[in-house]
Amino acid sequence: MALPSRYADVPDRASTSLAALRGPVDGVVELPLHLCWSGQRSFDVGDPTECRMMYQIVITEGVRADVEHYLAFDRLLEAWPRLHRMLGPAYVETWEERFPVLREVAEQAAPALKAEMRRAREAIEARRSAS
Repeated sequence: MALPSRYADVPDRASTSLAALRGPVDGVVELPLHLCWSGQRSFDVGDPTECRMMYQIVITEGVRADVEHYLAFDRLLEAWPRLHRMLGPAYVETWEERFPVLREVAEQAAPALKAEMRRAREAIEARRSAS
């Protein structure tokens, strides 16, 4: 008998309402050990990079109560275009099917993100060539 997929419960762990996302929009948040058991546990949600890191952890490791406690709707909208690229397909599909506005935000930001990634690759190549 095959084991169930580790992603089978992703829909059960995602919020059912964006209004239920009542997490902090600023300040430093320390995640509990059941979400983040090694490495950095404190995140400044006002810093876009730290916020994305924390949201990735909460979305992939948390249960629905964690998601609704630590994520804020406005911050999720800001972070989603990059989170969309960081999360696995099961998470992206679940969240975007449930909340089409997330797909729209990711699609709108895609051209700018692709251009940013291209510039970063070009800068890396230029440094390698200069070495």
